[in-house]
Amino acid sequence: MLPGVGVFGTSLTTRVIIPLLQSQGFPVKALWGRTPEEAEELAKEMDVPFYTNRIDDVLLHQDVDLVCINLPPPLTRQIAVKTLENVNTSGQEQKLKGPQNGMDAFPPNRTKTP
Repeated sequence: MLPGVGVFGTSLTTRVIIPLLQSQGFPVKALWGRTPEEAEELAKEMDVPFYTNRIDDVLLHQDVDLVCINLPPPLTRQIAVKTLENVNTSGQEQKLKGPQNGMDAFPPNRTKTP
């Protein structure tokens, strides 16, 4: 059986990715959107059983083994880092640390340029 997938994003590209994953046998188990309304609308449209606007809810979902991040680069990087920080070298999940809310958990990346 293929791993359960958690998808981050609700864009038009996500509307293509979810059916592609499903057609290849990947069960899409969770969907994250910037707002609860966006997440709910797409989840119902794509027949995804769980939706949220809280990042940690997807990362900790018991049926999610793999994530697909379809977001702008700064947020993609932050979610990817958080995902990888919570898997130790033996591949076992660790408890998530830090804020447990949605977008507020990731302040914008502010890089100074010379």
